[in-house]
Amino acid sequence: MLIVKTILLTNFKWKNNVKESMPKITTQRKERIIYTPEWTETLEKAKQEGLWLSAWLGFDWAFGKRRNEISKLIRKDIWVQEGYLYVRFFVGKKKRRTESVDQLPFTKRKTLEHKAIPYILEYLREYDLSGRLNGYIFPAARQPRSLKVHTKFTNREGQQETREYNYLKEGGYIDPSLVYYYIKKVNPTIWPHLGRHTVATRAAEDGATEYDICNILDVSSRTASKYVHHGTKLTEEWSKKTE
Repeated sequence: MLIVKTILLTNFKWKNNVKESMPKITTQRKERIIYTPEWTETLEKAKQEGLWLSAWLGFDWAFGKRRNEISKLIRKDIWVQEGYLYVRFFVGKKKRRTESVDQLPFTKRKTLEHKAIPYILEYLREYDLSGRLNGYIFPAARQPRSLKVHTKFTNREGQQETREYNYLKEGGYIDPSLVYYYIKKVNPTIWPHLGRHTVATRAAEDGATEYDICNILDVSSRTASKYVHHGTKLTEEWSKKTE
């Protein structure tokens, strides 16, 4: 128990140190829909910060996935075919609280005519030219490093030997909390979940059923029913407006 408590306290202090090192950007969070003009303006500002940020927001706008699912994307899971951009997302499914999370692949597609796709393709071209093969398309700030690893094994004569070799450790994917910080820096009025909320609500406004929203967001029918009800309510309010 003492060891477990020590590890938890260490992780807690480490997280606090990371948060304290970043400027705090606070805004009033209220669920709303992001329309195309605001999306376009935000992505243009994000492009000035870096092509990776505009591409990240492009995935959020086009597919409405969770920020962990976008941050963990690998290059080989993205391809273009017959006028569509295909993306294979890995969604964590947890059956019980005591069980581990299973990463299940779900392939989504979006037409190349979508206004967010050019930002994604522009970043992918730069990514391919950088020489990376099939790593994370949003890598962490730390670079891959070579580590010396010592392994013990038993030879044919039954004697213990130690072998030393170099092991290349991957840098990993970008921290989702860091993505959140950069998004708030570009546009303080939005956050990653708003893209997911916008995709679901707009789909409900267009007449999508619970089954459709379950397929779009990979959520339960209970969560999808909330978006269907919310979308219908917004449609009725919008029809009453005269401006």
